[in-house]
Amino acid sequence: MTIDIWVGPISALAGTGLGAWLTHTLSAGRWLKQQQWAIREKRYMDLIEQLTKAEIALQGQSQYYAETGSEHHNYDHNAHFVELGDAAGAALRAVEQLAGPAQVFLSQRTVASVNELIKGDWSAAYGASFPGEYIEVVLPLVRKAHETLVTEARAALTASEG
Repeated sequence: MTIDIWVGPISALAGTGLGAWLTHTLSAGRWLKQQQWAIREKRYMDLIEQLTKAEIALQGQSQYYAETGSEHHNYDHNAHFVELGDAAGAALRAVEQLAGPAQVFLSQRTVASVNELIKGDWSAAYGASFPGEYIEVVLPLVRKAHETLVTEARAALTASEG
């Protein structure tokens, strides 16, 4: 039942103190639900923003390895390549920080996807023989986590509107 169904019976109790208490309680419940959604929405948006930043930066770096044989080039002194790497690293560190508190409301599927990204990032950072190999491992994990999170956020938004 929505709160609108209760308006008539509550207004009939207007002179009783019970009507005021019911009105206040129902309004507080609606307010609380709105506040909970606002908190969830901020977490969703913060995570989506950081995953998007990581994806854009890693995609930019991957362009350096688009040509056959380019994996043998060292781009560590290319300012743009380094800038993209720094941006991706900062975004992925932010995802790590946001992921913990967000586990309170994220689905198990989304938590697993984000955790897989965090583990894959760490493993690739220490196990990749060159940056292009790191990108090949991490970029698909970023895309998967991003897609999973956006799908969940859309479903949560739809459910909160209904």
